[in-house]
Amino acid sequence: MRYTGLFSWQRKVLVSLLILLSLLGVLNVYLSFLVIKLSQERINGEQVGAWIRGTASYMCEFAVKLTPNKAVFNHEDGLNISVKASYWAPFDSGSRPFYFKVYDKIAYSGSLTIDDSPKLVVEKTVVASKSKNELDYTIPAFNFTVTLNNVETGIHLYTVVGDIWPNVTLAYWDCIATFAINLEA
Repeated sequence: MRYTGLFSWQRKVLVSLLILLSLLGVLNVYLSFLVIKLSQERINGEQVGAWIRGTASYMCEFAVKLTPNKAVFNHEDGLNISVKASYWAPFDSGSRPFYFKVYDKIAYSGSLTIDDSPKLVVEKTVVASKSKNELDYTIPAFNFTVTLNNVETGIHLYTVVGDIWPNVTLAYWDCIATFAINLEA
């Protein structure tokens, strides 16, 4: 009789552990689907995506974000590139223009003729202000819109450059961020 009571107690513990294990499995599956769903949903009209930190000088911080957040595009798609930056200038104050440009270079194409020179796609001047109490100019986040209508199919390297000088190019820049997309027919 003593052993049947012990077996009954062990069976209850085993059944409780199996119920707990199955509950944890169901909860893990639910949470993983929830994370996938949230990463693919749009929030406030934008797809969720991370900022791509760019290479910057000791005076500048720089990041870009793509909307939609994907690597493969069609010709009907548009590409928005959001840019945010800050420029460290503790002794300056007032308004200052900052210059940004987006370049496109074809890295791979189905045709054998690939032009190696990057092409200027779009450029923008953004004015930021700061007081003497602030340490850096905070350049508000802004968007570039890149149309993909007349762009050759293939893998494209887009480069966003920024500087405090109006003649910012790929050769002379203060901040730079590069990303690749695949453009399909």
